[in-house]
Amino acid sequence: MVPTLAPGECVLTNKITYSHFSPGRYFGYAGESNKYQNDKVFLLGPPQHGDIVVFKYPHDPSRHFVKRVIGTPGDHIAIVNGMVSVNQKKIYEPYINSQSSTSNMNPVILHSEEYFVLGDNRQSSNDSRTWGPIKNEHIIGEYWLSYGSLLCDVAPIYKGNLR
Repeated sequence: MVPTLAPGECVLTNKITYSHFSPGRYFGYAGESNKYQNDKVFLLGPPQHGDIVVFKYPHDPSRHFVKRVIGTPGDHIAIVNGMVSVNQKKIYEPYINSQSSTSNMNPVILHSEEYFVLGDNRQSSNDSRTWGPIKNEHIIGEYWLSYGSLLCDVAPIYKGNLR
């Protein structure tokens, strides 16, 4: 996530931000739901474009990744010569590493409960370009703040778990 996060930094995550539940499961009433979230209701709203999220790596849930949300359910994502388009519009990304990326990706349409995430250092990021979208169930919370590697040793977070 360079330049947003430096190597070795630890992060604090707000787990309440993306808390959700299924009202039909508890009250027998689904209420008004978003067609892309099935019957889930987010207490403070679902992840949005540009949010930085902490999530369980889909292929190994014991590992946690930190990436930026580029696409939300229903979006059409494409990458041509490093330029990311969401719903056929190129997006402005002032937060990415200044080194240019020339990656390409065939277009993807996100289904219900899916998010497309990319690292800010596109040239060396392991992200949705490699393993596809993440789902609601993978998301732990929203990135809140980072702190230096010296504090990581005393913090209750296993720093080797974050990527």
